[in-house]
Amino acid sequence: MIYYDIQTHFINDNLLSLIDTLKFKKNIVNISFDGSLEEFLSLEKMCSNRNVQCEHSPVITWGGFSITSKMFKALQKALKSHDWEYFVNLSGECTPLKSQEHIFNTLNEFRHWVFTGIPCSSCKNRNNYFCLFIN
Repeated sequence: MIYYDIQTHFINDNLLSLIDTLKFKKNIVNISFDGSLEEFLSLEKMCSNRNVQCEHSPVITWGGFSITSKMFKALQKALKSHDWEYFVNLSGECTPLKSQEHIFNTLNEFRHWVFTGIPCSSCKNRNNYFCLFIN
């Protein structure tokens, strides 16, 4: 299954939709929220109804050390669990365009390849938008 680690600054309908979309079979979903404690407690309550793990984190800055540090911590946490085959890092603003079954099958098909995200020059009107390429 897939271990999803999501970093988000906001609680909105997109995030809740993302969470509901990622709940598939035995996927693990962990959300790191860097907003206020009051908002975090609200998110934590919503997540407990969805069997999703939540943690309150320091502010995460895109392109800064904090996002790298958060990624290492997420990988350390994921490695303590043996119930996943793939690790996927997402922003709370992401929206899957394919079903979870399709994503899992695609990852499984290319399991020996290396996936990297690079800035996508064809996505001119999107800030911080990355496309996934297979090396």
